[in-house]
Amino acid sequence: MKSRQYRAVSDEDRLILISLIVGKGLSCLQASKIVGIPYNNAKMILRVFKNENRIKQIPKQLKRKCARKITNFETAAKNSTKSRACLEA
Repeated sequence: MKSRQYRAVSDEDRLILISLIVGKGLSCLQASKIVGIPYNNAKMILRVFKNENRIKQIPKQLKRKCARKITNFETAAKNSTKSRACLEA
């Protein structure tokens, strides 16, 4: 099976995509063809916009830091006596 080439989508293209879908009422497929990005990427951009109300991409360094903080928080929460009581109740 042939692997697909990854193409990063700029914040400008993301903004154009969302404005075409939300503002002009185009479908995700139509807007992705106009902007020139893969349909699967367009679906994910739209999903992030609807769920998190953001268009800009999060830099990879911040994603890693946030993931580490969440993992550390979950570990600390599991180890604390108050959170154990809440989880058991």
